[in-house]
Amino acid sequence: KLQFLYLIEYLRNVIMFRRCVTRYCAPGPKRGSVNVGADAGVMGGVDAVDAPRSSHEGTKTKFTMDEFEENIHKTAEILDKDPDMLNPEAPDASELLQKSFRKFKETEMQQGRISEEDGLFNMTPSGIEAKPIRALKVFYKTVGVEEVAPGWWGIKLDGRNAKAFESEDNLVLPSEEFAHAVAHEWASQTTVINRFSMPLTDVASGAHQVQPDGLPARLGYALEFFKHDHLFYREEHIREEQDEMIEPILEWADRFFDIKTPRVEGIRRCTVDPADIEKMRRYLESMNMNKFQVVGLTVLCQYMSSLILPLAVVNNATNLEIALLINRIEELNNIRATSEVEGYHDIRHLDSVVKMAACHAAWGFTQRVKPHDCYADPSILRKQKAASA
Repeated sequence: KLQFLYLIEYLRNVIMFRRCVTRYCAPGPKRGSVNVGADAGVMGGVDAVDAPRSSHEGTKTKFTMDEFEENIHKTAEILDKDPDMLNPEAPDASELLQKSFRKFKETEMQQGRISEEDGLFNMTPSGIEAKPIRALKVFYKTVGVEEVAPGWWGIKLDGRNAKAFESEDNLVLPSEEFAHAVAHEWASQTTVINRFSMPLTDVASGAHQVQPDGLPARLGYALEFFKHDHLFYREEHIREEQDEMIEPILEWADRFFDIKTPRVEGIRRCTVDPADIEKMRRYLESMNMNKFQVVGLTVLCQYMSSLILPLAVVNNATNLEIALLINRIEELNNIRATSEVEGYHDIRHLDSVVKMAACHAAWGFTQRVKPHDCYADPSILRKQKAASA
């Protein structure tokens, strides 16, 4: 009996811990070791995820953290009303808890897989492992952009096709402006090709591999950030600073989405009206985003621990500079209270700025591209494979 009660309490603590993590840390992917591939198709990749990937990435996960928590509390109520439920001959409460925990683990695996695929720290959407060999030197002298098909532009390295990261497909883009920006990254490489200095290429490569049935799961993942949005929380010692910057955005969100955003001090539980969650779900679906926008939005949500803040940026309710400052309020306060660790805080901040700016830029480059126009004819992806090898 005691062991079962300890398990109930442990799971309650897991719930609170996960909410704390959601509050303070963007649930982005694990950092991996950088391995550089043999050609432009697999260079600079991060080790692939050990767990097997689903062959149908569009599968929706209907079981949520709130439902898991509800089942835990329901089990606790059963035990409070009828302690005899702990009797092995009456295992109903135990079965309910085990069923909830299994579904919870399935949800965590699904969300973790999406995070691994879309996170810029570990974007390996194709599932192809990078080859652990020495860094690829810059093997080309000229970089160009060429229209390879109506509405599609490719990156040319000495006249040959550049490959998307983690893929054997040619890197083609549905926007000429986007293609020129990506080409500039390739042209900026000097001695060796450094993937971390090519964030636009990384975003383009990640979105390049996303299939139509993978979009609903990503939108569902982005919606999870709304349930415990970073903007809902306040810290007592910096509340005034937070209110000054965040309140105008939340007031805009209340008007624009017709919702009522909550305010929570500290790490107490945040309760969002289910009707407001449904409104946000319908809004995301109505945006009719293409795959470049969906990947960009998902990564912005990861870095900002928020859905409202990225949406405010793309709807011009605020700008990226203010959003980046809001995202760093607490870290700046910690630095003031203690000190800045040179080589950590500064590099981490600059890296985050580059990644988020790349996602925002990719959104702008493709905002006039319709979703069905983002899927290239397979013939332009590999028709020159032999010449590019």
